[in-house]
Amino acid sequence: MAVYTPGILLSLLLIAAFVTDVGSMRIPNRLTVCFSLAGILSHVLFEGWQGMRFSMSGLATGFGLLMLLHIFGATGAGDVKLFAAIGTLAGPVFTLHCLLYSVVYAGAIGLAMALFRREWMRQVAQFFCRVATIRCLNQNGQLLRLKNYAVLRFPFMYAVLPGAISAWAGRSLG
Repeated sequence: MAVYTPGILLSLLLIAAFVTDVGSMRIPNRLTVCFSLAGILSHVLFEGWQGMRFSMSGLATGFGLLMLLHIFGATGAGDVKLFAAIGTLAGPVFTLHCLLYSVVYAGAIGLAMALFRREWMRQVAQFFCRVATIRCLNQNGQLLRLKNYAVLRFPFMYAVLPGAISAWAGRSLG
């Protein structure tokens, strides 16, 4: 039974995060904090200090990588904390694979959205004009403010859920 506890918790976390992110474009702190603590506790209870190291390295991996994406405006703060929670439950390798698959799925979703939206060309042109203007005026500090200028926005869970499933399938095959 101990072997399946993190997997069950991970499944519950992903389902709950999907429902909340799709419904409100937010992932609540109480969800990510509770599952982070549950991940750490389950690994410590069943694996001891080795489990603690596993969970904490997963937390650091998920938090660190997503924080980089968050700084550049690619993800929200809830996604950062979600990947920290995923890391505590599944460890650093799974978290990295989940993120890589999620980014690929997000790119495919973004491309599909861009192709099917009528105004996408205008929005993309406006975005690149803003970037060019900022560069020409040598106002590099304003580049980080462009993260609020969303050309394509969608709940990242649309990409994370299939990314986690792909990472899980790859784990069982490898």
